[in-house]
Amino acid sequence: EVEYRLLEHEQKKERYLDFKRELDGLRGRNKEINVERQRRREESMREMVAEQVRSKDDKIDALNRERKRLWQLRRHQQNEAYRAREQVKGEIMRQRIRSKFDSKALEKKLQQLMAQDVFTEKILNQSTSMPALRAHGGSVQEAVEA
Repeated sequence: EVEYRLLEHEQKKERYLDFKRELDGLRGRNKEINVERQRRREESMREMVAEQVRSKDDKIDALNRERKRLWQLRRHQQNEAYRAREQVKGEIMRQRIRSKFDSKALEKKLQQLMAQDVFTEKILNQSTSMPALRAHGGSVQEAVEA
């Protein structure tokens, strides 16, 4: 009977050790799964941050391009305004030299100069940073006054 108990004890001990090995293996596997899950989570966060950075970089580039385009447009408008002033001054001087003043001709010349695209809002319709004021039923002047 003592041998039987010893045998039973040995079998219990073996079952316990098998159970312990299996439990340790499952714990190790669970740890590996958690590590892999954490790695995927961190990778996903890195990708999300990288996409946000790319998106913001694209927006910054677009804003810089628009700023440069508006600056060039402003410089062009200044040059055209200077040229238009000089033409009007020249027309006034011609009329003064001839001693023949014609305000209608001067007004026509001025309207002709001001009808150029550079002095109208057509050129701003291409802008992505300017709201489409005409679409809202108002003019630029009305929007400025508002």
